[in-house]
Amino acid sequence: MSILPPVLAVATGWTKMSPLGSFALYFAAVSALLGLAAYVIRIGDHVRRMPPFINPPKPYDLTYSRSKMQAVAGTEGLMSKARERFGDKPYSIVTLGGPVMVLPVRFADEIRSDARLSFTKSAEQDFHAHLPAFRPFKGDITELLAAVAKTHLTKLIAKTTRPLCDEASRTLKMRIGDVSDWQHLGLEDLTLDMASRMAARVTSGEELCRNETWLRNTIQYTIHAAVAAAKLRLFPAPLRYLAHLVLPESRAMRAELARARELVAGVVDKRRRQRLHAAEAGLPAPRYEDAIEWGAAAAAEQSRASGGGGHYDPALFQLQTSVVGLHSTTDLLTQTLINILIHPDVVPPLRREIVSALGTEGWSKPCLHKLQLLDGVMKETQRLKPLELITMHRIATADVRLSDGSLIPKHTHSVVANTTRLDPSVYENPGDFDPFRWMRMGDSDETKHQAPMVSAGVNSLGFGYGLHVCPGRFFATDLVKMALCHLLIKYDMELDQESRPRPYVPMGFFLGHDQQVKIRIRRRAEEIDLDI
Repeated sequence: MSILPPVLAVATGWTKMSPLGSFALYFAAVSALLGLAAYVIRIGDHVRRMPPFINPPKPYDLTYSRSKMQAVAGTEGLMSKARERFGDKPYSIVTLGGPVMVLPVRFADEIRSDARLSFTKSAEQDFHAHLPAFRPFKGDITELLAAVAKTHLTKLIAKTTRPLCDEASRTLKMRIGDVSDWQHLGLEDLTLDMASRMAARVTSGEELCRNETWLRNTIQYTIHAAVAAAKLRLFPAPLRYLAHLVLPESRAMRAELARARELVAGVVDKRRRQRLHAAEAGLPAPRYEDAIEWGAAAAAEQSRASGGGGHYDPALFQLQTSVVGLHSTTDLLTQTLINILIHPDVVPPLRREIVSALGTEGWSKPCLHKLQLLDGVMKETQRLKPLELITMHRIATADVRLSDGSLIPKHTHSVVANTTRLDPSVYENPGDFDPFRWMRMGDSDETKHQAPMVSAGVNSLGFGYGLHVCPGRFFATDLVKMALCHLLIKYDMELDQESRPRPYVPMGFFLGHDQQVKIRIRRRAEEIDLDI
């Protein structure tokens, strides 16, 4: 793809601008072109230090556009070809985001806790955090979110079951109701709505969770961020700032960011006034259990630990919380439902398990723990279709020498290939969807530690591994379980006759679910009341 059309689109506006504005734009364009020249030289030197490429760029292709398009269309095939050519050694691949070093899975244990390999810098690079529209992806906010997930969300997860249950029930009543006739709808329309509302109840609080403008704004920001980030990767790094000024998605993101600040500021100010009034009346200050408060508390703690100077922006924090969780949670919920509908024989035992667990434990952490078949169906779904073909994204902050002598050069984006999930030496019939696989593993002393959905290891890399394993996986797992409980107990569902779900939809490293799947759904007489 040529980089000239967007640049020319900007240039055509010169004649309509003031002389000062024209000069500023001219200066920016010249600076970008000079930066591009320096970038080409610098990245060429860096690439020469990396392992051999499976899709090496042509000498005349200074922006790697041909290799990038190869990767977008066929990364899975390129990785398979690389395993045949390079065996169990590291190799490199040009992706849409640039050169990436791929480590075989045998290195996962070796690098899992290496502090020289930064997840935060990788996230900043992937989502262009230096650009104004992508400010929620800055490293300080990423680290704050990880701290909140570890110290607040996971510890208070027992308190989230009732709010999640209430929101699941409310969403289904709004979207489907109690109609006993079959209704047709797009599966992702339902799962995205459920995931966004349920997550927002815990992360944003009840007021924002019920605010349709807030929900629509966060969903749109999430979608626009993904599209804009992908488009910007087509441009060399020095030209991305100019491109981000032109792209309609990034312009929309800036408006959505401003709207988020306005909405969150309203809630924060309202809570401040409520606390003030309580103090004046001699009453205890009201408490709020959501990520707005947790983020403020974690930011204050970090500021004290570092001697001050930190700044907490609740709107930016809320947007990253929504973006990080919404895509992965919706994907897991959608793909799990697709697999259940493709294998309807698993529905009766799932319903029996849900009724039994709820009947003895009610909505509680022990209840969710007892849903072992449902947990296993989710984990089998993630094994067959993780979000990506790779995991453990890192940026090297120094040269890192591996045990086999391979070098991860400083500034290199490295990943680990998630290949054990389909390894016949690890899993029997690895290409088959076996809903009972993980229950059987849970019955064995040798493998029971691998069975839970939230477990992470070399053979279970869906949530990452090591120092930066996903800290929100406990909450996400419980949310998806509760959504599935409501759907399975309250409704009959089946695939629309014309729906033939694809196993996954590849784009680069990503494995998306089939967004075109349609289902039929109707109310059924449930065996147990989930809304008590």
